[in-house]
Amino acid sequence: MAVFGDMLQEYYVQKFTRMAKVRRRRMASLQTPEDVRRYQQELRQKLAEAWRFPQECGPLRPRIVGVLDFPEYIIEKVIFDSRPDFPVCCSLYLPKRRRSRCPGILELLGHAPDGKACPEYQAGAIALCRRGCVVLLPDPIGQGERTQYPEHPEIFNCREHNLLNRRMLPLGDCFGAWRLHDARRCLDYLLTRPEVDSRRLGVMGNSGGGTMTTLLNAVDERLSAAAPNCYITRWWRNVENELPVDAEQIPFGMAADGGDMADLLLVAAPRPVLISGEKNDFFDIRGTREVFAEVQRIYTILGYPERVQLWVGEGSHGFNLAAREQTYKFFQQCFSLPAASPREEPWQAVPKEQLDCFPAGQVSAYPGARNISAFLAEDLQRLQAARGQRSPAELRQALRRKLGIAAVRVPHYRQLRPIYVGDGRLFARYALQSEPGILTTLCLAADNQSFFHLPAAERTELYIPHQDSKSELQKRVLQPGELLFGLDYRGVGESTPAGCDQTPTRDFFQLYQFDYHYDSLSQLLGESYLGGRVRDILAAIKLLRQAGNQNIILTAAGIGKIPALLVAFLSPGKVKLALPEDSGSYAEQVLKECNDWPQSMHLKGILEITDLPEILQLC
Repeated sequence: MAVFGDMLQEYYVQKFTRMAKVRRRRMASLQTPEDVRRYQQELRQKLAEAWRFPQECGPLRPRIVGVLDFPEYIIEKVIFDSRPDFPVCCSLYLPKRRRSRCPGILELLGHAPDGKACPEYQAGAIALCRRGCVVLLPDPIGQGERTQYPEHPEIFNCREHNLLNRRMLPLGDCFGAWRLHDARRCLDYLLTRPEVDSRRLGVMGNSGGGTMTTLLNAVDERLSAAAPNCYITRWWRNVENELPVDAEQIPFGMAADGGDMADLLLVAAPRPVLISGEKNDFFDIRGTREVFAEVQRIYTILGYPERVQLWVGEGSHGFNLAAREQTYKFFQQCFSLPAASPREEPWQAVPKEQLDCFPAGQVSAYPGARNISAFLAEDLQRLQAARGQRSPAELRQALRRKLGIAAVRVPHYRQLRPIYVGDGRLFARYALQSEPGILTTLCLAADNQSFFHLPAAERTELYIPHQDSKSELQKRVLQPGELLFGLDYRGVGESTPAGCDQTPTRDFFQLYQFDYHYDSLSQLLGESYLGGRVRDILAAIKLLRQAGNQNIILTAAGIGKIPALLVAFLSPGKVKLALPEDSGSYAEQVLKECNDWPQSMHLKGILEITDLPEILQLC
């Protein structure tokens, strides 16, 4: 059912709309260069809290494993380590005719399965190399030669990114930090090359590469210019348009207090930047124009309005020819390259097999290489060893902070119309407002009897479903003198989102659909979607107790066991927990390559303080 199927969409639209109003007031308050510098310092602090980077990187250990020779340039096949024994494979384009050090340009790739071998990305590197630049193209994790799932060919590219992200979250880490760390190490490598002028470092990228270009521009002061294509828009435009984005596009907490994608450019102002996009892109071009206007105003305050440029093509999402040519023109201006036609010269793509750095075409077969799973296992062991002893009260307090839960009040509720579900099972229905904008459905199994009030009994069971209370309770035998309630917490049952993904098969557990999307929006706001679900259940318990239900038994099935366990621990003495089996552990999910809990059930950083088996022992 989708009675409340638009609830979560509108809930987040309203949240981001409020943040947009906060932002407009804040932006209007920036009037002087000193105002801007203070704002930039605040942004740097938010960025420092969004990602966790390794304290020690280890040596790069660069090695050239092959060279391809062409009339105007050569391509070196380069491998270096971004972390100890964690190889990054790259194509390095070097112009043959050079009299002095050249600008170094890092081209960060979009979600092309073939990575650095993707023809349109080769085209950009060749054209800039012909214009006198050294260009580095690295394979992103999960693309080209760098899959972490060689035994699972169906897990690749975006799916791999999002799967890795949800394994990292309980450790307090995220996939975006790994991508960004790799990009910073690419700059480290470029700066080791004698051909590269350290004063002229640029970054460019399309789509997912546009994301990483923007993020790198925000955190690395060594850059001199940036050119993101087909990414820049307003975050609230993505929310309004029901657009899920990849895990690396969610910097934790950056949208809180009016934060916006424009901040990722403003923090580096007045560094030259080209914002380019396409009219028919799913990244809303209206937002692109709005960001440009805002950024240009700040650059004007700083005295450099000419350093931010906007170009909009007539096409759709991609690093199209016209966008590439505009990028060449931008870097020619920024780096005072020799005059050349902005037109892209004819070029020939090199087959992937020739560009491969690893003999088997995948890093997994490279001697001594470690995969991400090995690093996650080490991080897990470190966190488990470092966890100090906390009293139950201290642990509850720490867990409430992680979940973002303060006081929970008795909710206002509506008495909805009853409904029959299969075999004549009648359910009374109540809509609970656990917070403004959230209505969760509490249903009461009551054969042959309608309830238009909230009843009480000596024994009351509150069931937390796997996916839908009514379908899961429709065959339960009712016991005399007992009440059986089920709660569809946010995002399941009647509040399962009706929009976001219009695919033939809608899948709650899919790595890129609606449940993932709304959890991502919570993370962007620095909130916990799981914490909201826990709050829904706590509110239902408060309401049932107010109605006279003193002996509440909390039961659950499937993924519902996770919030149920957290609720039982946070409500000592108020409910009894009766699970048919244990709920598993976050440690298991970190180590499990094909992790099967949805991202929305992963609490960021929980393994820094506890795990579910420990919580179960204390219930």
